[in-house]
Amino acid sequence: MPILNIPSDAFSHGQIKSKLWLCEHFKKWAEIHFKQESGYTLNWYGSWIGLGPLLLLSFNNNVFKKINLFDLNEYDLKSSASVLDFWRCESIEVNTFNSDVNTITPSKDANQLFVNTACEHIAGSAWLKNIPVGSYVLLQSTDMPHIEHINCPENAKDFLSKYIEEIQILDTQELAFQYPDKSFKRFMLLGIKK
Repeated sequence: MPILNIPSDAFSHGQIKSKLWLCEHFKKWAEIHFKQESGYTLNWYGSWIGLGPLLLLSFNNNVFKKINLFDLNEYDLKSSASVLDFWRCESIEVNTFNSDVNTITPSKDANQLFVNTACEHIAGSAWLKNIPVGSYVLLQSTDMPHIEHINCPENAKDFLSKYIEEIQILDTQELAFQYPDKSFKRFMLLGIKK
């Protein structure tokens, strides 16, 4: 098995807390909105090294039958495939795509969830416009200034305004982070693509 070279930031407090926060809320949302017997496809945009999908599946392994991971970094996708090997062995199909999400046309299959926890990293909105109508959408973003953050919302209202025309919003959440050297917020929404 290859040795994984994973950035230490992937395990930072903020990264893990954001992903656990998503998982905890998704578990509640799944009980209300998702038909367990349907077997959903999870499409994760900006999957990075696969920790988000790993944690989500650990909380909700009976919801998904297939995972599609999308990222621009081929090495990160290989790491994702390794991190998610357990789920592949548990009969969940795992696929990786080295693609810009603004250039893909997703499958029109029913019962899909599209997750993008890196909205602040992605310019443009073609990725959202191309998601099939009726699909579930779960988005996260942050107002934290960073050199790689090119699409940060100023606040929760601004975050929602970026997506309200494309998504029927079912729920929104906000989480504050306070550290000695910085503070920021993460915003999250679950909805259905219009």
